[in-house]
Amino acid sequence: MATALSKKTKILGKNNDGYTLIELLVVMAIISALFLVSWAGFYGLNTTMRLRQASENMKSDIVYAQRAAMLLKRDVGENWVSGIGIDLRDMYNNDDDLRYTLFKWCSSSPNYVDFEDNIPNFPEDYNTGSDACITGSNELVVLPNKKNILVSSSGMGFRKGRDGLSDSTDRDADALAFIVFESVTGIPHFFDEGGGYISEPSDVEYELLLNIRNRTNGVYVEKAGDVGLLLNFEFED
Repeated sequence: MATALSKKTKILGKNNDGYTLIELLVVMAIISALFLVSWAGFYGLNTTMRLRQASENMKSDIVYAQRAAMLLKRDVGENWVSGIGIDLRDMYNNDDDLRYTLFKWCSSSPNYVDFEDNIPNFPEDYNTGSDACITGSNELVVLPNKKNILVSSSGMGFRKGRDGLSDSTDRDADALAFIVFESVTGIPHFFDEGGGYISEPSDVEYELLLNIRNRTNGVYVEKAGDVGLLLNFEFED
């Protein structure tokens, strides 16, 4: 009887010993590995979503600018609008915030002004007191609710590239500061930071590239012959 009780006590004692330290360490290691895998996936997904959203927002605004130029809605009493454009200067002059501004280029005449003839008069400064072309001056006017549009407040970078589709001549893509879509036709034209015209061949493509954590997505403005096209490319690792 005593022997049987002793055996039962030993068996019960063995069952109540619990997990060993090695077993606990193995379980913790597995949990840690699963957490790291899950976090890496979430981190990558978050990066992709931020980049895609930022590039889609920029693409949407540039498409808006081109369509507005082609439709050319003028208010009563407004001068001729030479074009609708996007100001990229704050995209690379500010390391903290990436911002851009949509504007219309007001001519000094109430009647039609040929875009090519008006190119030397491109102004790089804004009339901050008006959102319409009514002053009679050759100036830039910010479109309503389109000033200093925030692309990203942290972590995201911006660079520009250029690819001549039929012209291999090297040009400085960093010179690009303004893209202006010509009224009625919607053809894109390019200006540098000082308002100087960047003469391009008939086929050229500018890349507006947003990048974060070694991932890049681009909005591409292509001038192909007499047509301006806007393309959105896939992510690049």
